[in-house]
Amino acid sequence: MNITADGILGSARKINQKRTSLSETSGPKSTAGKSDSVQIETRLNGRLDTLQADLKATQTSLTRNQIIHAGLKDLTEDFRKGGGRSAEIVSQVTYNGEQPLRELIGDNKLNEKFLDELMKGTVIRINKDIADLSRMQVESENIFASSLISDPSSRMTDMFQNNVSGESISSLNADVVMRLTR
Repeated sequence: MNITADGILGSARKINQKRTSLSETSGPKSTAGKSDSVQIETRLNGRLDTLQADLKATQTSLTRNQIIHAGLKDLTEDFRKGGGRSAEIVSQVTYNGEQPLRELIGDNKLNEKFLDELMKGTVIRINKDIADLSRMQVESENIFASSLISDPSSRMTDMFQNNVSGESISSLNADVVMRLTR
């Protein structure tokens, strides 16, 4: 192996050229990374706005279905006792000025089988609404846990303390959420 000064200087020039070309190509990448960060934050904030709107709509649906479910329970009990209060129960079940139970029953004749079918459908809708609320809560908690948006604590407080009835739908381990978001 023959080591000469020219060989060492030539190797040094090649290394410097590689460093220069790498720094020139990494310059735009670093600004693109900042731009990507801003785009991600904008998209996440937009998604949070969408989640908040979906949360309100799902909570409205859940409340409506729970009121219908309670009315159907009352109708079933009344039907088993003889059915003297059916019209009164149907007219008393209201939500936001509407009569959702009357809309659900329509012109159908009340009997135990029909009420059971309506009850099953209402339970399915309630379970779907609860599952949707859980999914939205998990998604928003994952977004907040990723620390990709600015001031996540105030957004989360606004979304869930003002919109959810005070009880947590699910409990999450922060370490698990961080691992999942990576």
